[in-house]
This record gives sequence, structure tokens and C-alpha cells, in this order.
Amino acid sequence: MTERCKNFVCMLALETSCEGCARICKKMGIKVSGDTIIRLLLKSLDTQERPTCSETIGVDDFAFKKRHTYGTIIVDEKTHLPVAILEGRDGKTLREWLKQNKQVRTVTRDRASAYAKALSEELPDVMQIADRFHLHQNLLEAVKKALNNSVPATIKIPHGDTVDSNVQSDEFEAKMSIDESKKKNDSTEKTPLILNSKKYQLILAIQKFLAEGCSKREISRRLGICRKTVRKYAIGEPKELSEAGFQSSKLDKYLDEILKCLNNSGYTKKETIEYIQKIGYADSIRNAYEYLKKVEEASGKNFKPQPYVRKKTKTLMNRSGSVGEKHDFITRNGIFRFLWMNDELTENHKEFLFEKYPILYEIKKCIQSFRQIYQTRNMPLLYVFIETYKKCDISSFKSFAQGLENDLEAVENSVASNLSNGFVEGTNNKLKMIKRTMYGRCGIQLLRAKNILKFT
Repeated sequence: MTERCKNFVCMLALETSCEGCARICKKMGIKVSGDTIIRLLLKSLDTQERPTCSETIGVDDFAFKKRHTYGTIIVDEKTHLPVAILEGRDGKTLREWLKQNKQVRTVTRDRASAYAKALSEELPDVMQIADRFHLHQNLLEAVKKALNNSVPATIKIPHGDTVDSNVQSDEFEAKMSIDESKKKNDSTEKTPLILNSKKYQLILAIQKFLAEGCSKREISRRLGICRKTVRKYAIGEPKELSEAGFQSSKLDKYLDEILKCLNNSGYTKKETIEYIQKIGYADSIRNAYEYLKKVEEASGKNFKPQPYVRKKTKTLMNRSGSVGEKHDFITRNGIFRFLWMNDELTENHKEFLFEKYPILYEIKKCIQSFRQIYQTRNMPLLYVFIETYKKCDISSFKSFAQGLENDLEAVENSVASNLSNGFVEGTNNKLKMIKRTMYGRCGIQLLRAKNILKFT
């Protein structure tokens, strides 16, 4: 294979994958395997000159396998190209690399303390710049922790015109009360049987075969049913046994009242269940709903539909809440989006939330104060922010302010400088994409070759 052909194969491998490159080369008449292409890449990496960097670099970590093994990527700020891919993220390999690159004067990084320590020890005069995105990410985590500790998952906010609950209760009692004279008349009437014709025919067939002297085994074979079913319907009046399938239910004794709610009063299922609970039912609500569904199917009638079905509103597209007939419901996520992303809330919602949870004032104020530091590039505001929230009662904000003070020089530089770690994050995303295409063969040397090698 000529040198020119090797370069072509390596360039193709960098843009695709080694196995994919081998398949393409086969179609082009070049016989080469994926393993051979890997060897070519590694050999090219050893023979190529080591890339150099300018005075400004960015440092970030990446995962070979999350929560297990990590690496470090170093990117040149001028070219936005990776100059080194190192093992681990504890700072040891970074320290060794810095010993050979003393020309570095400025480093952008995330909040990792291991990198900060290595840079301070190896290059004491280097300017470290904390990434603004990661600083805001740290604040976001502190805000979420504060909300989790002080605000419930879902908050019920009453409408301004909500009727007093006692009045509603009285109206419901009046609606559910039944005239005594009507009760007496209804008690003399027997609830009509609701027959299941298919079951009725089956019971007749079972009892007919038993009368003819057939065994239970023979009946189950003829009718395609189990012997337990044969025993169940062997004795008894067929009409009673086929009555709507309500046998052996704790709700049987409330059937008369349920049918009255269905036929005369126009109750919803929820109101019907609340009524039978008042007169003694104490079992599962889910079972009650299933029973009412059977009543509807057997009688051919339906209970009155619920007057309101919850729906999402314009500001609640991200699972932040819903609107009800008498109350609105807002989730903790909805409050976070209001505080962090300035999602809209009605004045009624804001008034209720800030009155019931005064901590929201403090959270909103903290977010606005921190953002103002970077919007105005005002260093004194940073010092005021740290001193204020070091004494804050909210533990997550106190911890956040303490972290800023511990890394004060890098945070100050993030306010004063236009540099950030954005160029490193973009290159790191490309590295992760290449790593995924190399799934199963992602060694550190091959990963270096696929990210650092350049062919002209």
C-alpha cells in the first residue's frame, strides 16, 4: 500500500469508523481490514509531530464509562482543536502535561477542584477562568435543592371566586338527601334483575347436562369450560345466577342506592361513591369505580359525566401544573420555571405563592442578584453577593456562596474576562460522538488518534 493510499484510508477512517472504512475500501477495490486500519492510525499518531498549543487553553473532563473511568481533554483556544487527551481527571496527568507546556498563561475550566489545584501548583502565575455556564449550573442546583426542601411537589391554588367548602358540603348533603316518603315507596319495589343472556344460556346448558346424568368432567369437555365453573353453576336458579355479574361483592347491598343515583338523581360516579361512603361503604374506591362501570354496562345507562376534565394551559406545557374547576394546581417544576426562566404566572398565583412560601422571595432575589453580576460585569456586586449569602439561612445558597469564595480568583476572572469554556465543550461533544462510533474498541490511544490526527 502506497503512502498516498495509506493517508486516504486514514482520512476516511477519521470521518467514518474503522470497520465502516474497511467496507468502503472493499467496494473501491482496496483490501484492508478494520484491525489494519486501527494499526495504521496508531502508527500515524506515533510518527506525527506532537501538536502544540498557544498561551490560552481550555480543560474539561469526559467519561469513557460514566461513574467508572474518565479522561481529560485539552483544547487550544485559538484553533479550537484538541492538543491532548489524557487519562483520568484527578489532575495527575494534567500536572505532567503542564510540566512540558510552560508557555500556558490562561486556562478556562469548569469548577473541578482537582484541575484548579494542579494548575495552581504547577503554574502559579497562570490565570484561571471559571466557566460562567458551570457557575450558573451550580446556582441552578442550589435553587432546586432549596425548592425541594421548602415547597411541596404540587400546590393547590384556590380560584378567587371559589365557594366556601362548608356551603358546598351543605349543598351536596341536600342533593344526596332522599325524601322519606319516596324511600318508603322505593323500598316496596324490588330492584329488577339484569340478566346476562350469554351466562344465562351457559347455566341452563350446565344444569341440563347434569339432569341427564353427565359427569362434571364430561360437561367441562363438551362446553369448553373448567370444572370449577360447572360446580359453581350446578345448583341454583339460573336467572339469579346470571344477574349482572354482581355476586360476591361488598357493594351488592348498596346496589339499590346506586341505581337510584343512576336513574333519578343525575349523579356523577364520584358523587355516587361519596354518597355510598357516607352510608357505610369503606372499601377500595377503585373497586367502586369498576362496579359502577359494570352497572352502566348492564343497565345501558351512564352516570352524569364529570363537569370538568383537567387540561393543560399555555404556561403549563412542561408538566408545571393544570387548571381545575375550583382550584388551579401548580407543580414544583412550574414554580422553578417561573423563578429561573421567567415563565408567566397569573397575579393570583403569584400572590398566593409568595404569601404562603416567603422563601420564594429569597430565591428569586438570589437568582436576579447573581445574573446582574455578569450582566453589568460589576466586581463589587460579586463580593456583596458572597458576603450576603454566606450568612443566608438557606443551606444550599450558603454552600454555593462558600464555593464561590473558595474559588474566588477564577470566579473574579469569569466576571472580568470574555473567555469561557464554550469552545472546549463543543470539542468535547465531538469527542463523545467519535467515542460512541468506536463502541467496544475505545482505547485511549485510538481515541487520541481519531481526535488529534490531521492529514493534508
